[in-house]
This record gives sequence, structure tokens and C-alpha cells, in this order.
Amino acid sequence: WHLSKASKPTEFPVLANVTPQESRGMKKTHAEGVGLVRTEVLSEATENDLIRAVQAFSEGDTSRDVTLMHSLKDNYLKLLQTPSMSGKKVIFRTLDIQAGDKATALVRALQRIQKTKPELFNGIRDFSGFDLYKTQIGAYLLRIQLAAFVMAMNEDRGKSSPEMRVMFPLVQNKEDLEYIYGEIFPGVVDFLRDRYLLRPEKSRS
Repeated sequence: WHLSKASKPTEFPVLANVTPQESRGMKKTHAEGVGLVRTEVLSEATENDLIRAVQAFSEGDTSRDVTLMHSLKDNYLKLLQTPSMSGKKVIFRTLDIQAGDKATALVRALQRIQKTKPELFNGIRDFSGFDLYKTQIGAYLLRIQLAAFVMAMNEDRGKSSPEMRVMFPLVQNKEDLEYIYGEIFPGVVDFLRDRYLLRPEKSRS
């Protein structure tokens, strides 16, 4: 089959591959949107917030989750509000953690916790990709990240706002999607309701 036999030309959109901190590729290539935002490529400050949050979680302390959510949300919002993103499709991939790759300081922190608190990893030895989300500590991180996406979209409403979508890495089967819908999404709703959005106001004297 040859392109010369096509009845009419077919247009293919060109989408950029960026990180939350770096979107200059959009301007250079005149891409029509972002096909992949690699959220595991972190600024040092955000990576430190992630590491502090997982370390605290491993010790039974979830007091850092709102701070982490804001740190992530600010990164995503900055990207969404970049002028070159106006009106375009932007697909964020949730944290794709691979041992020995990308967010190495975070990987090392998770490996240390795995040695001392293996129960937080539900018997999963290799927590790369989607398997991380099936652990207690990975599900905790995913719920916070999805809450950050919701908050970023909520703050970036407007006529020319990007069309934001979310992609999960290495989904292997229907059961993985059912896990997201059944176990993760309800936790995101609970987090936003109980930890951030619907906190009861202090009574006025």
C-alpha cells in the first residue's frame, strides 16, 4: 500500500513531549498540543515535597499531603497557563516511576521504605509503572496527584483554557482500570472533601 493511492490527504496532529517545568518545545515546533507531560520529571523542590510526604506516610503521618498537593498543582497550573498551551490538548501522564530511571531520589526513598516497611508495598517487589499504584504508598501518591490535577483544572477555567486529559502508565488489563475507578477515584473525592475543599469553618464568637 502506498500513500500515492490514498483518495485524499490525511492530516496528522503533531504533539509535543514536555515536562511540567519545560514547555519551550511547543513554541519551537509549533506543535498542536501536548501528547505527553512527563510528571515524574520533577523540580528539586517538588521532588523533595514528594519524598517528605512518602516518608511521613510510611510513619503513619499524612499531614504533608495537602502541602504536596499544592506543590504539584502549582507545577501543573504553570504549564496550563503558558500562552502556547491556550486552547490546545494537554495530556498529563501520572507518575511513571521506574527503578534506576528519572526520579532517582524518589526511587531511592521508596526503596529505603520498602526495606523497613514492606507491608506498605503489598508484597510487590518491583514497584515500577502501574504496579506502584497497587501498593499502599503508591495509591496514596496517586490520589494526591489526581487531586492536584482536579485543582489545577478548577483554577484554569476560561474560554481559551487547554483541554486537559490524564493518562496512566502501563495499564495492562480491564482490572487495572477497575482498580482506578473502584479504589483510587473514591479516595480522591474523599481527600478533596475532607482534607481541602470542605473543611468546616470555625464558628465565630
